[in-house]
Amino acid sequence: MAKQLEEPVPHVDDAGLDPELMAELVEVLRGRLDPIVEGLMDAYRAQIPSYAAAPPSFLEEVRFGTTASFLAGLAILRGDVELADIMAPLEVLGRRRAEQGIPLAEALLAWQISARTFWENIVDIAPSDPDLRARVITVGTRVILELLQYSVVALSAGYLEAEEERVLDKELDIQGIVECEVGEGPIGQQARAWRQALAGCAVGRIGTAVVAYCPGKEVPSLPGSYVGVAHSKDTQAGFRRAHAA
Repeated sequence: MAKQLEEPVPHVDDAGLDPELMAELVEVLRGRLDPIVEGLMDAYRAQIPSYAAAPPSFLEEVRFGTTASFLAGLAILRGDVELADIMAPLEVLGRRRAEQGIPLAEALLAWQISARTFWENIVDIAPSDPDLRARVITVGTRVILELLQYSVVALSAGYLEAEEERVLDKELDIQGIVECEVGEGPIGQQARAWRQALAGCAVGRIGTAVVAYCPGKEVPSLPGSYVGVAHSKDTQAGFRRAHAA
């Protein structure tokens, strides 16, 4: 599930910047898009072993994603998009990298390289006036750090969920599964409580229910209220249902 921000990303007017000036700077960055992306692709291949060894199809996918991420960063910098809006796609990206066999550390390194490049370009185009330059760089830095922080959280969450699914898929197909649905209570809070309490179980949200798939035939001790306990007939389908949405 997409991670929600506790606080909104600071907008440009927090630093007393003219929105028209920031929009102008964003357009300058947009004009640098192609050389920035090319430079990032070179940096990925030079610094990330799995990217250097990857086939052309993977690198084209990375190029497309890097371009989309850069444009999203510009929209956030301009104040048109909230970070919460891109968290879910980043979780999907994390799952994708896990499925492709890219080490998590190297997937995160790509984001660190991108963030540094984005920041360097903001510094490069900041106005020469000392006060204005400081404020532009401050806003750019704050936005980039927020973007990096929450991107790491979302990408890691998607990656680790995919890895957990891969491991449990191998184990659960030869074990009995108990399916339990929550009856009431805040859905996100209940899902988190179950994940903490049900070690070794696959826990996920399906609509307005939290579903847990646990090895064995005994009903586990469940926090909170729940309705319905039944043996799953299809362990693979059941586990994937638990990780849907």
